[in-house]
Amino acid sequence: MDSFEANIGKISSDLSDVNERVAELKVKLNTFTKEAAEIEIHLTKAKETLKAAETLVGKLVEEYDRWKIQVKYPTTYPTSTNAIFSY
Repeated sequence: MDSFEANIGKISSDLSDVNERVAELKVKLNTFTKEAAEIEIHLTKAKETLKAAETLVGKLVEEYDRWKIQVKYPTTYPTSTNAIFSY
């Protein structure tokens, strides 16, 4: 009977150790889950920033292309206000 009680005590002790380890792992999991959520938020913001930058670069390229055409084929504008208002 003493052997049986010793086994029960050992099993109970081992079970307690397992429960402690599970509690530790739950804390780690919660920490990692929180960190992952924060990283995902930052990633989403970074993607939005990148998209805005890509849009801006696209517009700048279009503006540069228009500027190159204007430089290559300049239009003549009146040089004095008299020319503008004389009909």
